[in-house]
Amino acid sequence: MTEVGGITNAFREYLINSLIRDTVDAKVHDKITGRLFQIYKDVKLLDSYSVFQAFSDEWDIVENDLVRIHNEGKQICREIEPNLVLQKDKKSKKYEEVQKGVKGKIIPIPMIQQQYFQDELNRLERLNTQCASLESEIEERWDGLEDDTKSSLAKDDGSENCKMDIRKISAGVGVILSGLSFPETEPLEEYLKLRGRQEKQDFIGEHPEIGWGDMKPNKDKTYGAAQIKVYIELRKFNREFDTDTEEGRIITIQKKITQKSMVGKEIKKLSKEMEEKAIEKILSLTDGEVDDMLVKKWIDPVIGHIDEDVKQVMMKLVKGLERLKEKYA
Repeated sequence: MTEVGGITNAFREYLINSLIRDTVDAKVHDKITGRLFQIYKDVKLLDSYSVFQAFSDEWDIVENDLVRIHNEGKQICREIEPNLVLQKDKKSKKYEEVQKGVKGKIIPIPMIQQQYFQDELNRLERLNTQCASLESEIEERWDGLEDDTKSSLAKDDGSENCKMDIRKISAGVGVILSGLSFPETEPLEEYLKLRGRQEKQDFIGEHPEIGWGDMKPNKDKTYGAAQIKVYIELRKFNREFDTDTEEGRIITIQKKITQKSMVGKEIKKLSKEMEEKAIEKILSLTDGEVDDMLVKKWIDPVIGHIDEDVKQVMMKLVKGLERLKEKYA
């Protein structure tokens, strides 16, 4: 195993020299494959053709990049271009080429993010996990509703699956909350009955316990009815409800939908920030950093395949030894 590891490290260094440090010519593929068979032919743990396949699987990517670098110069490793994809037009039903953001001409944006922005990637992964968890909770709560309730809140698409209609859920929650009153919202409901400016100002001064600072005041330091109603509904909505009741389940679903929407906005914002940072990094890569990224794109996948082949061979050997041990135990 140690011997194979040493040979593979030597082959890795040979690939780095051949593809990145030295001048590349049209015969580079044949030179590499010749060297590959030469150094792996006597390795008993590995089939040299398996190593050749690992190299061959990645060669198309390497070759395409080498051609572009040869034609446009190595500086394109620090350049970006439109990311063009095929998308079906809703009207014509034909596939058309449209731009979906940008991409690195040679160095992929996700690879830059993995190398230089791992903390942000970890945070994005946590947000995506949270989003998926909320989606699962929403589906679980929806499945727990009575059939009649689901029918009244489902999409009108003729589907037998009773797919949730988010707008109907929101409207249903509004109806439920409008029929509820709580001690913390009663003063606000009293405020809505006031008409004079002075009355409202006096009421505000007499009720400092109300979160007036959470709302935007008018020029006369009073608060509009529309804003008060929204605040009342928010205070009601943020209370804890009994999820053993149908109303409580519906409100809980809406809460989870709201949380999922907020997490989705965070994901979108962070993804945009990460793309902008990655683009900025691509444009400012040093020569050494360019070479490091090319090693990660071109060479590390090949070595990864070889290492995986070695692991598979070792696992077979271990299993074989275990069978022998059981046989003669």
